[in-house]
Amino acid sequence: MNTNLVCIQSRPKYRWSPRQHFVRTDPGPGRYISFTCAPRRGLSLAASRGRRGVKRVSSGGTRDLDSPIVDDSSIQKDRDAWRVFSVNARLILRMFFRKIPFIGKRQIFVGILNILLVFLIRKLLNVVSVGQIELFYLYYQPLVPFLMMLWGWGINVLYFEKTGLRYDMCFEERDRSYLLHSVEILKMCNTLSCGLLSSASLFLMFTASGMLRAAALQPVLLYMVTLLVLVMPFPIFYRDTRRYFATTFWRVLTPVRSVAWGDFLLADILTSLAKGLSDIERAICSMVSGPILSGTPEQCTDASWIIPIGLVMPYFWRFIQCIRVYIDTGNKQQLWNALKYMTAFPVVFLSFAKYHVAHDSWVSLWKPLWLLAACVNSGFSYFWDIERDWEISFFSQIGSHKRLHARTILPQPTNFSRRTYYYLMISNLMLRLSWTYKLSPHLRRDHLIVFCIVLLEAFRRFQWIFIRIEVELRKLQKLQPELGVLVPSRGNARKQHVSITSPKVLPG
Repeated sequence: MNTNLVCIQSRPKYRWSPRQHFVRTDPGPGRYISFTCAPRRGLSLAASRGRRGVKRVSSGGTRDLDSPIVDDSSIQKDRDAWRVFSVNARLILRMFFRKIPFIGKRQIFVGILNILLVFLIRKLLNVVSVGQIELFYLYYQPLVPFLMMLWGWGINVLYFEKTGLRYDMCFEERDRSYLLHSVEILKMCNTLSCGLLSSASLFLMFTASGMLRAAALQPVLLYMVTLLVLVMPFPIFYRDTRRYFATTFWRVLTPVRSVAWGDFLLADILTSLAKGLSDIERAICSMVSGPILSGTPEQCTDASWIIPIGLVMPYFWRFIQCIRVYIDTGNKQQLWNALKYMTAFPVVFLSFAKYHVAHDSWVSLWKPLWLLAACVNSGFSYFWDIERDWEISFFSQIGSHKRLHARTILPQPTNFSRRTYYYLMISNLMLRLSWTYKLSPHLRRDHLIVFCIVLLEAFRRFQWIFIRIEVELRKLQKLQPELGVLVPSRGNARKQHVSITSPKVLPG
């Protein structure tokens, strides 16, 4: 930076001055105070408090900035103006990004590249044919929900760190050292997003330009590199955390041992990503069964038995986990929880029956059964989310006869406001009923609608994690007071009890 700059004294830290200059004080010894005036040769740089806090020290003494600076060279003026603009723009970006912990020069570059790749993919989708768009969704849609769930977990951890929730106490003591900080998770998400978007854009570019061999290679490389990143033994890219994730995933796949809290959390998240798991199964089946760009083979379509198996497996894992917890603890609530996951089985297999029965039989018999099973599953799951996972005693108090002094639904201070809980309850119900889009055939065949529904389910799980971990921490705090305060009270929890009350009971 040019040392012949005019500096302005202002308030501490960053702000916009009344003169619309971006200024900073408390710069430390040997640093500049601000960068608001164009350079002028023959002047040394200093700043001192004076009238309106703006003065300049030159080789001939101190002069107030109100006296005009005249530069006879138009070229020099342009250079000076550009220098002032570039310095101010750099400071504005620094102020904007300094509250985002994972932002650095490399991450800013990767983030800008991701944004450009998204726009490029959007443009290319308008160029390629309908069949090529089908292939794009076939191979690249399955990985997006998992990546979005990882972004969501990074935001969850960032919130827990900022608010002081000791979420790591939910995990086993031996597992806590493997948990990443939010900065590391968000950096990893940024990098993985760049890899996915780069592969997708190359696939569309090669497809649009007729380079079919190069296009067919992109999804294969993407899936192979993704698997390699998860299992490679080298001490790079958070090896210990990757090993812990792989071990936890194996424990979920083989639920024959005691269930740790991390096993339960991962299995519950996988139930929200069941459609993504099924789509990955379909994509790999298409790669293995024939030419990659020939479309979905018959054995990989919705009529194939491998699709419902992929959809139902996450629910089966959770069902076995609940049975195992009941055997270990004798908690009968786990039997009801297991029943909740069993209600997903009829929904999946009745939907699969559509492709193997006559149309008249489907409309008259199987479709009504499917609708009934879907409603039962959604209602039971929503009830369990509110009453058990979040411990919001809403339904259990509907029949309460205490009209004058209804019990509070949340009997302790919470980490969120009352409106937040209302929002979460309503949005959870709406997202639980997102399966109703299947009732409209034209929506069911729309790849963009299906893609958005899958992302909304990942978003619902992202919201669910906030309250579920808060509830688990309160249980630990009650059972083990020596752990200290695990859920610090916030501004929205100043009262001893949250003012969410049960619905009014009308006189009979």
